[in-house]
Amino acid sequence: MKKNSIIICILFTLIVMVSTGITFFYLQGRQSTPPNSLVIEREGKNTVVDFSTLSLESFSGTVVNGKGQSKEVSGKGIRIDKLIGDSGFTEARVVADDEYNAVVKPADTANAWIQIESGKARLIVFGDSDSKRAVKNVVRIEVK
Repeated sequence: MKKNSIIICILFTLIVMVSTGITFFYLQGRQSTPPNSLVIEREGKNTVVDFSTLSLESFSGTVVNGKGQSKEVSGKGIRIDKLIGDSGFTEARVVADDEYNAVVKPADTANAWIQIESGKARLIVFGDSDSKRAVKNVVRIEVK
C-alpha cells in the first residue's frame, strides 16, 4: 500500500511540474499592452492607440447572448472600421488580454463597435447571433 502511495505522489508531482511549465511558457508568449490602450497590428507594424486620443461616439443597439436572449446595450466607443481604417482588409481579429478572440469581417463593421469604458475596451457586434464575438478586455486588433 505504501508503494502505491509513493507512486501516486510522484505522478501527481510530475503532472503539476509539467502543467506549471506549460503555463509559464504560455504566459511568456503573451504580448503586453500599455494601460488605457490597445495595439493595432497591420502588415507587421504595431500601432499603439491611446484611448484618450480617440473621438468617442455614443452608440446603442441590441445584442444576443448565448441563450438567445436580446439585451439593449449603450455606451461610448468607436466603430471598428473607423479605428482600423476600412480600406483593404479581409478580417480583423479582436484579441482579449487572455488571448480569447473573435473575427470581424468587412461586412460586419457597420455594426461592430469597440466600447471604451473605465480604461478597458470591449467588442460589441449589434444584431449578431454569435455571442462568442463578445470580447472583453480587448488589447489587440490584428488586421489582415
